[in-house]
Amino acid sequence: LLSATGLLKDLNTTGSLSLEAFFNPSYASATDRNQVILAFGPSATGTFVYRLDYDQAGKLGLKFTTGTSPIVSNEVLDTSGATYTNNTWYHLAMTRDTSSNEVRFYRNGRLLSTVSNSTALQQYTPSYVWVGSMNTTGTKAIGHIDSPAIYGRALPKRAVKQRAGAVLVNTTNPAPTVSSVAPTSAGQSCTVPTPYNITWTSD
Repeated sequence: LLSATGLLKDLNTTGSLSLEAFFNPSYASATDRNQVILAFGPSATGTFVYRLDYDQAGKLGLKFTTGTSPIVSNEVLDTSGATYTNNTWYHLAMTRDTSSNEVRFYRNGRLLSTVSNSTALQQYTPSYVWVGSMNTTGTKAIGHIDSPAIYGRALPKRAVKQRAGAVLVNTTNPAPTVSSVAPTSAGQSCTVPTPYNITWTSD
């Protein structure tokens, strides 16, 4: 639990938002997977919390509360069916764009799914940030979390990809193996290997 008093005072909690973090899960069973990765709210007890989490079905989710009396819990889940492996680092991000009423989930810079959601959010001054938990007694993430961040806008796809670059790029970049075949005497011929086919996917 981190005190964010003053740090997020200008954050419009009813507007577009983004949450991201690197997450390395280490759960023993499905019941361990109901884990809060990153959250914020106005109360140390987790009231009106807005959070990115990982549920028991192994799905990324956005959970938030609306209203004051009664408090209503809302949930938006990634619909891609993506699965996660223990002891593996992932860059996870969620954006909520109020101009299009869409929530987008990303993993390692790639868009997993886009879910429509027009639920009006609660306006409040976020005074607390949770990393790996929702409150002092809530479910705690099992694993490692690094570089959590909150933005008062919906990050575009390109920005999410840039932030996930640490897990996308192979910095070793080994040199290709070069081979050649040449005639050994006049009149001999050689066969040139079939060229490699290079394919890529644009997103």
